[in-house]
Amino acid sequence: MKKIFLAICVALAATILVGCASTKKTIEKQNWWESEFVADKVANELMEEPAITGIGKSSLSGVTAQKAAKADARVSLAQRIGTTVSNEIASSLENEDDKETYKEEATLVANQVLSGSMQLAQMVDEDSGITYVLMGLPLAGLDKKLQSASMKTNNKEVREFMNTLTIEQLKTMF
Repeated sequence: MKKIFLAICVALAATILVGCASTKKTIEKQNWWESEFVADKVANELMEEPAITGIGKSSLSGVTAQKAAKADARVSLAQRIGTTVSNEIASSLENEDDKETYKEEATLVANQVLSGSMQLAQMVDEDSGITYVLMGLPLAGLDKKLQSASMKTNNKEVREFMNTLTIEQLKTMF
């Protein structure tokens, strides 16, 4: 009798654990810290205008975690802008080395335009203690910021591309 009861308890516990694990994955997939697409949608609703986002995370605690996650989100934001812009430039290039150079240059330019970014959301995962931060940068005025920042680069193609950017083009890129 004890063996049957023990087997039933083990089976019940295994069923509960498997059910909880699969439910947690489903819930996490629906949250902003899991996907740039969802993060962009959340940011557009919060800011009430088109924006590009960066998601940062930190396993530190307290205020330090928030600062580290914000810095990580800004890096993510700059890389996303730099990669997207450099991909647009590089789409016409054949040489892989040139493409990597444009990515680096565009990311350097993007780092200079993050002054208008703002924190939109923060979440601390209770299980892992990881702090997630969502940073947003409105697309409005981003074209002018990129054009101004690109004047400092020696890369002619990056500078020329940035000088022809419009808000409409940025909206289609992000």
